[in-house]
Amino acid sequence: MRLVGASVLTIQAPFILETLIAAALGASLAVGMLWATVHYGVTGYLSRALPDTAFIGVADVMVVGPLVLGGVAVLAIVTSAVTLRRYLRV
Repeated sequence: MRLVGASVLTIQAPFILETLIAAALGASLAVGMLWATVHYGVTGYLSRALPDTAFIGVADVMVVGPLVLGGVAVLAIVTSAVTLRRYLRV
């Protein structure tokens, strides 16, 4: 692709986007499982079984969820860019 005039970013973008999509999908599944665990396990069962104990709630998961997704996105982009810079000779 470089021989026909493509820039370095044009060559690396599909690899970075693939990593970003895979990481976002994994983080979304993790946040979804965390929500399900808190909603059904903690709020539904543990809070009734142990009423004097303070547990996290669904609102806490909704606060942490976007932070997890943002952190995963940044980490995926940085690691992908570093790996491509090291191993992809353009």
